[in-house]
Amino acid sequence: MVRRLALGICFIAIFAFHVMQTTDQLAAQEVLPILPSSDSGQILQKTQEKLNAVRSKSEALNRKAKILSKDIGDIRVSLVAKARTIQNHERRIEKIESKLKQLDTHRKNLTKHLHSKYQQIGKVLAALQRIAFNPPETLVMQAIPPADMVRTAILLRAILQRLKGKVQKFGANLAKLESTRKEARSKRNQLNTEVKHLEEQRFVMNRILGRKSTLHRRTMHQTKSAERQAKVLAKRAENIKELLSNLKKLNARQDPNREISKKANSSGALAEKKAPHKNHATIKSFEAARGEMAFPVIGRIITRFGQPISSKRVHRGLTIETSAFAQIVAPHSGKIAFAGPFRSYGQLLIIEHSGGYHSLLAGMAKIYSTVGQRVLSGEPAGVMGKTKETSINGRLHIKKPALYIEFRHKGEPMDPLAWLTVSKKKASG
Repeated sequence: MVRRLALGICFIAIFAFHVMQTTDQLAAQEVLPILPSSDSGQILQKTQEKLNAVRSKSEALNRKAKILSKDIGDIRVSLVAKARTIQNHERRIEKIESKLKQLDTHRKNLTKHLHSKYQQIGKVLAALQRIAFNPPETLVMQAIPPADMVRTAILLRAILQRLKGKVQKFGANLAKLESTRKEARSKRNQLNTEVKHLEEQRFVMNRILGRKSTLHRRTMHQTKSAERQAKVLAKRAENIKELLSNLKKLNARQDPNREISKKANSSGALAEKKAPHKNHATIKSFEAARGEMAFPVIGRIITRFGQPISSKRVHRGLTIETSAFAQIVAPHSGKIAFAGPFRSYGQLLIIEHSGGYHSLLAGMAKIYSTVGQRVLSGEPAGVMGKTKETSINGRLHIKKPALYIEFRHKGEPMDPLAWLTVSKKKASG
């Protein structure tokens, strides 16, 4: 009995040892082989090298982004200054052209007046000439009472004095006419000089805009996506108020350029501080800049806010007749919310400002800015064409280019003239 028990214990011990050995073998198969210390060091070194390379590349990209951001900021400052120079040339050209029109009208009136007086003087001279051909002796031989002869002599003396005055006045008017012609020639020479300078400045402007566009493409990879979304919203919207509401919802849902444009747009704040300006509209909020904003274009006001269109409709904005290829600038700093065609507005640019304000510019032939981009006060936003590009004021019988301007607060239109500066006199009407 004891022998059987001992044999059983031995059997169990042998079985247990076999099981433990098998388990150790299986466990050994699951454990990764231990690498020599030299191989482990090489892997660690390679990993560290890759990490350093990534860090170096990241730092290089950050430095490049800062340089691009600074370049864009400097370019925007240059554009503001260049746009101001161009608009100064446009303003001088407008004044010269207006003066030339006045001189031309004055010249025509003088010519007409002189022609009329010339005919009158000619008739009087012809009559006096006929009298002069008669010898004085013939007057004595005629049966004329002495009193009548005296009266005739007095009358002739008065006619001669009056004729002398008219001839002197005629000569003075001739001198005025010649002076007017000389002034007109001088103004035309000034006009040609201003036009030449304007073309030179526009050429420089286009080069700067090309540089800005190149840099902007490098930093705004998602601009096209934002523009596509804005165009989809424009197709759905029935009017401007609905479009603004859709754009607001889109911005609330997502800002497609938020991460990418952060550094690019940060140059806007720096550029805003550096930008040369004569008023403080650049550094003020939209609401605080009321009455200090620059006119977006040089031209003549042809329709005003609230002016009747029909018995049930009125103008919701301002229309300014401009010269061909006139420069358009942003009235105040902000972010481009929409840029592209919209219904009867034609090419429409919507700038979103602080405090729920928006400015709308329509009628341009070309828009420089893109959706998501920030613009400074006075920065070029577009250029007019040769003819009218918008039909929003279709009843106006004008052939010249016309810029339509709307200011809105929370979707409701406001009178733009209450916000634009009157001291600059950049638009007249």
